[in-house]
Amino acid sequence: MKRNEQRATFSQLTAENRRVLRRMQRFLDSYSLNEVTQEEILTDLTGMALECQQRGQPFSEAVGMDEAVFCHELVVNCPRQTRTERVLGALRWMTAWIGCIMPVMFFLECVFPWFSGDVVEGIYYVPLPFLCRYCAAVIPVATGMYIFKRLTYCSRSLVWTLFVAVFLLVFITVSEVSVRLMNTVTVPLSLWLWLWLFGGMFAFFHVAKRCVALTVAYRQKKKL
Repeated sequence: MKRNEQRATFSQLTAENRRVLRRMQRFLDSYSLNEVTQEEILTDLTGMALECQQRGQPFSEAVGMDEAVFCHELVVNCPRQTRTERVLGALRWMTAWIGCIMPVMFFLECVFPWFSGDVVEGIYYVPLPFLCRYCAAVIPVATGMYIFKRLTYCSRSLVWTLFVAVFLLVFITVSEVSVRLMNTVTVPLSLWLWLWLFGGMFAFFHVAKRCVALTVAYRQKKKL
């Protein structure tokens, strides 16, 4: 319910106020707050931004200080994610990205059938080097985005440069090794089984993380 309220209010804001809120959300993400607590904070901030807008006052002016400092003061006593929440969140994120591998490869097979594999009676026969190259592209990107989202409030140019360099090194190395060692190997995969498997895993991790977050938030409110 909080999310729906926040989205409805957010859609009424001006472009400038939306940009301010997005920056504040990135700051909040870097603190790894309890999911439910962060939603409540964002809902309150969005409502505050709408009130300022209705008064004709810029939201950034109402904050009255640097946005990062404001967010830090706001979350000093807020509950952080437990280890269980962080693990479930990471698994949910990686499951979503890895689950997209098969649909994207299947799409590439339809567009570029001469190098990406064959489909016979619903089974996708994908060359193992192609699968390895795709995993080498997806997994580092997914991991890097998760780390940036959780550990930094903005993407530093040096961090991005190092990340791109490491990514290219991994991708090129995996490509060369896979082509030399597994050039003739193909792997039969069922697209629907893949989607059901990773879709189910994503749903499980999402529900589990949500239940843990609600439990932590409830216990925190009882203490108060």
